[in-house]
Amino acid sequence: MSPQPSLDTRKKEAFITVVFFAFAGIVAAVQAWTYRYYVSADSISYLDMSDGVFPGAGWDRLITGTWSPLYPFLLGSARLLSPDPYHEVALGHLLNVVIFVGGLGAFEFFLRNAIPRESVPDSRSEYVFLPRWAYLLIGYTVFLWASIVCITMKSLRADMLMAVFVLLAMGMLLRIRELGASWGRYLLLGAILGLGYLAKTPILPIGILILASGVILARDWKRALPKAVASGAVLLAIGSLYFIPLSLKRGGFTLGESSSYNYLAHVAWTGGAPWYLQEMGRGTGTGTFLHRAARIYDQPSVYSFSIGESVTYPIRFDPAYWARGVTPRFHLGAQLRALVINLKLYRDIFERTGGVAAMLVAMWFLSGGGRRAIAGIATQWPVWFIGASGLAMYAFVHVEDRYVGVFCVLLWMGLLLGLSVPATLVKRVAPLVAWGLAASILIPIIATVGFHAAAGRETHDWEAEVAQALTHAGIRAGDKVGRISPGYNDFAWARIARVIVVTEVAIERADSFWESSPTQQEAVLRAMAAADARIVVAYVPGDFTPAGWQRLGRTPYWMRWLNPTPHL
Repeated sequence: MSPQPSLDTRKKEAFITVVFFAFAGIVAAVQAWTYRYYVSADSISYLDMSDGVFPGAGWDRLITGTWSPLYPFLLGSARLLSPDPYHEVALGHLLNVVIFVGGLGAFEFFLRNAIPRESVPDSRSEYVFLPRWAYLLIGYTVFLWASIVCITMKSLRADMLMAVFVLLAMGMLLRIRELGASWGRYLLLGAILGLGYLAKTPILPIGILILASGVILARDWKRALPKAVASGAVLLAIGSLYFIPLSLKRGGFTLGESSSYNYLAHVAWTGGAPWYLQEMGRGTGTGTFLHRAARIYDQPSVYSFSIGESVTYPIRFDPAYWARGVTPRFHLGAQLRALVINLKLYRDIFERTGGVAAMLVAMWFLSGGGRRAIAGIATQWPVWFIGASGLAMYAFVHVEDRYVGVFCVLLWMGLLLGLSVPATLVKRVAPLVAWGLAASILIPIIATVGFHAAAGRETHDWEAEVAQALTHAGIRAGDKVGRISPGYNDFAWARIARVIVVTEVAIERADSFWESSPTQQEAVLRAMAAADARIVVAYVPGDFTPAGWQRLGRTPYWMRWLNPTPHL
């Protein structure tokens, strides 16, 4: 039986936990506050979906082929506390901080079940694991890096929520390994995975691997298999809250369409992920697009789009809707190109955490290297295997920091937790490794978050001012508008004003509108008016005053009437 930690050791662990939780909460809150006015186009889609929580909006608003329903459900529930549209973005960032705190708790649950029991030095052993306080400090640091640097509190997205359920599921898997495969633990694991699937659909393939790992870990796999099947049934039962209404909406069975859309956008179409996918071609996919954004003007390109619903930005409300009719097909050349791109992105991610690589290399040699190190790492295979599987899953389609942060944590912690050090060196090695890694990661985080907070302390909410100016000009909820802007993330004004963007100059060509002749500009505006836009709102670069346009408050946004028919 392993010796128990002393009272002083337990106090040290408790001190590290309390201090780090408080520190991490402050960092997350500061980052969320700094970006309290910021939303991405995806965030606007989540906000539009969250309207489904409100009476009269219809629960089907929560169901799209691309975005899963749990995060917008939570977002809508939070908005019930303060339905003022001018506060909903800031309220969403506050929700992100609450989810982050939940993520800290989930990581604590995972880490407490993952740390080797033999982490207290034993004079009878030649090699021992690091003390628990060192694992706690390293683990918390890596988790904070994944949350603040990769996932971030900057925008309203479901990635932190997904990380919560991945960590809870891994903690439960390790508890099953330690305490046995009881029915209760397996059913709880299925519930965690089911809720995770409602957060983001990539949980489904990862959940299957976690359940399979549980069967392999069991002392008697034949007795564990029925429990794993029951756990999978619970996963699907909870997940049916999403895939059944989606299947009814689509007229055919589907578990979600984000994977097929992303494969089509990032792999089958070899130019990258276009905003107007159907205009760029289907790449290596087969079939015909059922829905198209109409190209209503050339040079610069202007598009109009509608999905028949009152949503802020129809072209991004459900990207899978616009990809329907085309099936992505495997093409070796396209797949290899995507893989090379994504591996370069992984290289960039790992280079930003050189302290982790240095720590693992040092621990490898200290553990004796070779077979001894491999044997130790093998004992933690469920942790690093799920981490590596998540990274591999995205590597073949599309990699973004926010997607893979939690899987980097699992990979690194799985490798670290299997490595031991000579008992004679542990007292010197543990502080060097733990505090060295913490400093290499935390100092840049503090500097970056602090710098952005200082730079953004006088940030003005331009988007809200634009929405207010539009209201004063006579624009009402439900009005259709056009847009000219080179930005992919400046849509909050439209959401706050509750207008519908039905036409825009192609985002990557927006600046060329101002470079074109007055005759061309007027032709573009006529095309937008023909698309039923009442006004057009434009981001005007520089400090010139466009003739015939009205500035919206003190912002760099201007408006132009197209169809100034008054409301009845």
